[in-house]
This record gives sequence, structure tokens and C-alpha cells, in this order.
Amino acid sequence: MTDNRLKVSYAFDDVPIQFRYDGENYEHIVHEVLKQYGFDNAADYQAHYEKKFKKDEAPLIFIINRNFRSFARNIESGAAGSEFSFVSFNDDTDTCVRTMIHEVLHQFGAIDYYLPDTVKQTAEKLFPESVMLRGWEIDDLTRYIIGWDKKLSDKAKQFLDETSGVTAEEISEARELDKDNDW
Repeated sequence: MTDNRLKVSYAFDDVPIQFRYDGENYEHIVHEVLKQYGFDNAADYQAHYEKKFKKDEAPLIFIINRNFRSFARNIESGAAGSEFSFVSFNDDTDTCVRTMIHEVLHQFGAIDYYLPDTVKQTAEKLFPESVMLRGWEIDDLTRYIIGWDKKLSDKAKQFLDETSGVTAEEISEARELDKDNDW
């Protein structure tokens, strides 16, 4: 395993916007923020930061002072879609930081390990400290998915073997049953 360090440059924009949060209107949030900075679409906003920091990726994270379940979602904006992470900020800074890491990793392809039960049980056995479950560690499979490791470890292969029968329908059903957690 290689010792990869994540090199992060960041810009923090505190944009006080007022909006009516209806539980689904995330595109409105993105539009209001972009409008504050004079950008027509998210691709231009991201290109601005890619150029500014001389980076090939500029993930966007919206930290909102409201209690909801944090998530990453692809939003169509302009000619191309962009993926954003929405993080619910509360006074628990450790949880907020871990959630930001979790949601940004989704932007690079990482997967959740907590639904359905088959995936969760396998992850608890093989990657109990994974940030994609509830810990702080970037596990073997996530490292491979985001490009830090070039080969799958035996543990990552085991996870994939043990969860190979999980279908998209099972994941959707698990999310539907987990409505209490604000999907």
C-alpha cells in the first residue's frame, strides 16, 4: 500500500442566501450561490477554481446550516452536469469534517457501505473504520476506486465477492425503508 497524501487547496465562500428549503430544491441553492459570484453555471464556477489553484478537479461542497442528511448528487447545470456535495452543518465539527470527506469521496466515485444490510454487514467485517461507513479511514476498495491504489487488495476483492449479488433494486428498497434517516 502506498502512502498517498491528499493535497487540498480550498476556497471558502460564505454566501448568506435566503431560500425556501423544500427538501428537494438543491438546484435552487446552487443557482443562488452561482448568481452571487456572477457565474452562469457550475462548470464555469468549477473551471474558475481549477484554473486558480492549477488543479484538474474542483469538487464543490455546500455546507448548509440546517439539519438534514448530507449527500452528493449530480445536478445538471449549463451544458454539462456537475456533482456537488451538500453537508449539513451542526455544532459537531468532527462529524461535519468526516461527512465532508465522505461526500467529496463520492465525487470521485466512492460508494456508501451502509445500505443494504448485506453491504453494511460485509463492510463492518472488512472495513469497520471506513469513512464510507462511519469511521475516518479510507479503506482499500475506496482507495482503488478513487485512484490511489492501482490494484485491488485481497480485502477489496473479498468485499466485492461477498456483495456481488446486491442489485440496484435492493439498494433502492433499502433507501425507501430508511426514510426516517431523510433520504
